[in-house]
Amino acid sequence: MVGKDMDSVCPEADASLSKPTRQSELFNCIGRVVAASRSETARRHEATTERPSFVGTRLLVADDSSVNQQVVRGMLATLGCEVDIVANGRDAVAAFERGTYDAILMDCQVLEMEGYAAAKEIRKKESGQAHIPIIALTADCTKSAKARCSAAGMDDYVTKPLRSAALEKLLGRWLTRGEQKSVTGGDPVPKYENTLDPLVIDSFLTVEPTSPRFLKKLVGVFLDDTEAKLHEIKAALADQDADAAARLAHGLKGSANSMGARDLAAVCGEIEVNVEAGNFEAAADRMDLLEAEY
Repeated sequence: MVGKDMDSVCPEADASLSKPTRQSELFNCIGRVVAASRSETARRHEATTERPSFVGTRLLVADDSSVNQQVVRGMLATLGCEVDIVANGRDAVAAFERGTYDAILMDCQVLEMEGYAAAKEIRKKESGQAHIPIIALTADCTKSAKARCSAAGMDDYVTKPLRSAALEKLLGRWLTRGEQKSVTGGDPVPKYENTLDPLVIDSFLTVEPTSPRFLKKLVGVFLDDTEAKLHEIKAALADQDADAAARLAHGLKGSANSMGARDLAAVCGEIEVNVEAGNFEAAADRMDLLEAEY
């Protein structure tokens, strides 16, 4: 409940917030509520849905966002997968050389070596070996992004924010022995009128039997990461470091999208665009809005 005294107006409410509501306050409230009571939708989902088992499947995930790492690890663990996570493309190539994986999930704009370059390097190194599926993790679902993934040697892609059902479907497609398909792309991202995407929040409640604790932990990681990123973006703008500011804003945009915080993600996107255009004054104005939004 938002905007009024909970006890006097709606004693049945689980929690209350005062307007204007900041994203950090809203996420903290969600974490407290779901820790006490699980989503009815999630319970219905668990009661009626039989999940395929991927027990024993080893996956490598390359993503530099601590929030996205937590999200994808939780979703994959629910499906029975064993997951190794690296934070940059260079480490992804090294992990591929050291280990044996059934598939690789690669963020396209991961640090140090972009996902596209890392995928190309892996394709070179697997010459003569069995083909390993490389799945792009991207927020860009345009035709040009699809073509770039294909050109880099990636087999498929899934759009962010990740959905458990889409990830499960994709794994079922690529972990079937001998099955080969071309890049097809992820499901379209639905649009909502609320500040937070309800499907994103609810999808976290189907992750692990202890999903309320998972969401509470995820909220903590997101809030800590966001607070640190805000300081870093502000410092980069003050130094007029375009590369750092754009990279940091892009990263925070991805984390916010993964959490369903669309308004926060939209402001980050505006900062990224302004910085890339060399308009630091406009970017600084949006930074003020970003801090207010958080």
